[in-house]
Amino acid sequence: MRRVNERQDGPRFNLTCSSSNDRKYERHVSNIRRYTDPKDFFECCGEIHITFSKMHESAIIIYEHNGHTESPRFHVTEEICNYVMEQKHLPPRQIYWNLIQLADDPRFEKTELHTITRQQVYNVWLSNTKTQWERDTDDFRSAQLLIAEQDGYHLIEGLQEPGVSLAFTTPCFSNYEKYNRGKMTEVFIDSTFGTNKHGYELYCVLAEYDLVSLPLSYLFLDTRNVKEDGKRGIRLTGWLAALRDAGLNPNVVHTDKDFAGNKL
Repeated sequence: MRRVNERQDGPRFNLTCSSSNDRKYERHVSNIRRYTDPKDFFECCGEIHITFSKMHESAIIIYEHNGHTESPRFHVTEEICNYVMEQKHLPPRQIYWNLIQLADDPRFEKTELHTITRQQVYNVWLSNTKTQWERDTDDFRSAQLLIAEQDGYHLIEGLQEPGVSLAFTTPCFSNYEKYNRGKMTEVFIDSTFGTNKHGYELYCVLAEYDLVSLPLSYLFLDTRNVKEDGKRGIRLTGWLAALRDAGLNPNVVHTDKDFAGNKL
């Protein structure tokens, strides 16, 4: 997809063929880390425009495309599946890179390995590994079940809102015998944004403990569809209050985030 325009009467989507010459220079060639053969592009004028109208309860589709040959596609073979299975402990990007280096290996001489894509490697890797962590077809419920299975991990009540918040503590917080709460006098709050497919913000509370940073608790948060004032601040406050009530009382709290600049 090239772009989407949000209009009062309804959105308009504009898409172009991925092999169109218009797409060829979207990124400068010097910034593209390529291990496979360059892709072919064509003067195909391939475009689709879809316009939705709430007023007229309609959708208008305008389509134009000059036919052209399809770019070479790699068909995943049994040899590739077996290799990915053997290397499944590695990140998919590393498996992809390793495979590209094996393009001339006798094991893969009939596979046209030079045309394989990162997405294909990821799909094979995912199909072989998701049984290790997927507990339910619903991602939120699956995460709750997986966390509940792990020794020392505990879900935080009041922050289990499907599609909004999911908070839990780690063994570094729950194991009183191994980790002395009295020594957790300094904690840090860190966060990341836009790093997962569902768009959750991820917050973490870490403690300085014998010169080592220990993760105590995590909070997944997505308030984009919540219609209330202070929606983010209420949940962040509730999360930190739950940790305090459970016995975390640091003298100093550090953060490199400008929470004053966030729309809490």
